[in-house]
Amino acid sequence: MKKNLFMVAAVALMALVSCNKEEINNNVVEQPQEPSYYVEFVASIAEDADTKAFDAATPKTYWVEGEAISINGKKFEVKEVLENGNAIFENKEELGEGFGAPYNAVYPYSAGTSFDAVTVPSEQTAIAGNIAPEALVAVAQSENNTLKFKHLVTLVKFQVSTEGINELEFSSASALAGTIKVKADEGTDPTYSVTTEAKTVKVKSNGASFETNATYYVSVLPTLGAEGTKQTFEVKSEGVVVKSGNVTFKRNKVMNAKSIEVKYTYLKPSLVWNLSSPRYAAYFFEGEDANTWVDMNDADGDGVYRAVVPEGYTNLIYCRMNPSNKTNSWDARWNQSADLNVPSTSSNAYIIGVMQWDKGSGKWDTLANAKSYRENAVYLKPNSNWKQDNAWFAVYLCNGSKEATWRKMTSVNGTFYGVELPSDFNATNYKNIIFVRMDPKKSALDWGSKWNQSGDLASTKMTNSPYNRCCAINNGQWDCGANVTWTTTLK
Repeated sequence: MKKNLFMVAAVALMALVSCNKEEINNNVVEQPQEPSYYVEFVASIAEDADTKAFDAATPKTYWVEGEAISINGKKFEVKEVLENGNAIFENKEELGEGFGAPYNAVYPYSAGTSFDAVTVPSEQTAIAGNIAPEALVAVAQSENNTLKFKHLVTLVKFQVSTEGINELEFSSASALAGTIKVKADEGTDPTYSVTTEAKTVKVKSNGASFETNATYYVSVLPTLGAEGTKQTFEVKSEGVVVKSGNVTFKRNKVMNAKSIEVKYTYLKPSLVWNLSSPRYAAYFFEGEDANTWVDMNDADGDGVYRAVVPEGYTNLIYCRMNPSNKTNSWDARWNQSADLNVPSTSSNAYIIGVMQWDKGSGKWDTLANAKSYRENAVYLKPNSNWKQDNAWFAVYLCNGSKEATWRKMTSVNGTFYGVELPSDFNATNYKNIIFVRMDPKKSALDWGSKWNQSGDLASTKMTNSPYNRCCAINNGQWDCGANVTWTTTLK
């Protein structure tokens, strides 16, 4: 088989020699030295991941064993990496009679790659202190066996200051990635036209999540258009914009997006709000014109819902939404909180008040406290017998160290009735709880108004795990004793 050898020199691919400062939303564009990839016949990069090494301390890139490039659509692999950073590549397959100059070379290698079909990936893996090799696209054209590669892309350098983030989206109104057609005449800078565009690049950490304040890179296409043309650029977490600006991405430059912070706000719905299996959303607003909706999710099933706070918003409203209508709008809203300020402290979890529907009382607390929060309230689900004749309902707390006390229950929705308990409610102060059906012709909160009752039920049903909050009078019962069913939710 005919063998061809190419010499490739990688000289200070990312050396940050000067700083051409372009202030865009406090971002700085850094000017690296143009890489010079010389080739003396043989070119390729292995298809395994993590092949092209990156020295973050310098910073620069260099060839390593196992690399592969495409020359005129053929795969060439590293034969030898030289001390000066150059690399000798060789072909491992028959080249055919038509193989010859001009030599169009693309790094990294992928089957089917040519100057007519170069891919800048729309899904990339970020490596702390390094660059994913599949994203560092470079091209070269030569009439002989020496190739001088030039970068085709812009690198966006960033850090993540929030723990637990494993994916970010980098978006623009213009193409950031996709399939492109390249023109790279020898001795000139490469240009491109877009064949299939991707306006969003999804970047995942190569670990469980991004290391806080470690340096990462994402590769994007340079901005097309006249000199100085700017394009919108947004960083998103869970589809929500957390950082933005107007930028010009220039080929072979490093854009420093600096630190990316993802802020969250949390909602702990009340038992009443959780009736009918709603979904939740947060409405963020700023002034009269700026507003946006964000879905809230309870990914870990702990009963606390989370939303990413979008950049630039300081006001919000939590909304209980119709689960049958997946579009966030006021038409899909069932209930809402009052107008609230987005918190700037660790108390960023809002707890909906007991038996509140619209714009009622609530309180801010820490996420940890919201997760452990239990309503200081009790609910009754009367059976059909108890609901006859317009009866009303009450609870009697007794047999503890505190004086016995009555509490009148109010209707939640015609099916459930509830009441807030004394702030000192526990099984020591009030050992038993009795649910009482009352005569509608009498208003006194005492035993003289009683029609029917439960037995002396143990308060530990509420104060001990699983911390029940609702008592249902079983069907067919009048004076039911302990013939009831306790549940932790209203169902």
